[in-house]
Amino acid sequence: MRWQELSQAGQVPGPRSSHAIASTDGKLYLFGGELQPRVPLPADTYCYDLEQQQWSLLETKGCCPGPRVAATFAAIGPKLYLYGGRTGVDMTEGAKSDLYVFDTEGNEWQPVAVSEGSPQPPARSYHSMAAAPSQGKLYVFGGCGSAGRLSDLWCFNTNSSTWQQLASSDAIHPRGGSVLVAAADGLQLFLLGGFNPSVPSGAELTDCHVFDTATNTWSCHEACKNPTPAAAAAAGEGEGVTKDSLAMELGRSVFGAVLHSSGKAGGSGCGECEHSEHVVTFGGEVAPSDKGHAGEEGHTGGGF
Repeated sequence: MRWQELSQAGQVPGPRSSHAIASTDGKLYLFGGELQPRVPLPADTYCYDLEQQQWSLLETKGCCPGPRVAATFAAIGPKLYLYGGRTGVDMTEGAKSDLYVFDTEGNEWQPVAVSEGSPQPPARSYHSMAAAPSQGKLYVFGGCGSAGRLSDLWCFNTNSSTWQQLASSDAIHPRGGSVLVAAADGLQLFLLGGFNPSVPSGAELTDCHVFDTATNTWSCHEACKNPTPAAAAAAGEGEGVTKDSLAMELGRSVFGAVLHSSGKAGGSGCGECEHSEHVVTFGGEVAPSDKGHAGEEGHTGGGF
């Protein structure tokens, strides 16, 4: 496992945050986001070819979602699903609960029609979403709803076009800016980090929770309930946690995470890598402004 800086040629998108990005068939697709607080960027769809290392601004067809920030993107085959987001800084300002699909084979956007009688998740932003392609399902967790931060888990079945609310856990604090990662076979979901200023152990969360999609149950390690030792270790104040702990050493929100799979059941094919079957995290915020978007340099953390 190693990092490599990629060159960027072509129609390179401008700087932004709170955007949505997903990958399929050797390409990255980028939608939305913001540069200036409270001002969503145009609803443009960009594509980055990983082999050619070149960006293009796509000419899309169909019914494109409007501009938005803090939406989520996830891929199932050649189709990308965009869910939720909002059009302003406040939790109640233009929050969405709509679902769109982008067909990368025809560069076409369409709203997803939910089956009659299906429940619908509350509108939200700064939530997390993971796809389980082998199941044809999308999983959405938490985020910022109209009445505050959420800790609910929902599943959208792309085959039946239905939503289902799944089990919750009292051990999981409501949060925005967390990350949800699905195992390659879709049998487990890993929930990491996020932001909630009312949590006594600290606004930036260090915990990791595991959801079993077959049994509809959460399992929460002791580190989830008391993540303080990990935070203390990051600050140099304690011995910290062992490699078997399910707590990150440093709390964070709005970060990146991916499962570095062995290649089994549709994984990445890195079977002999020492990091095989590890969830890898990168970046994020550890000390967001309590003023949200109004804080220095447009920090968004307080708005989660």
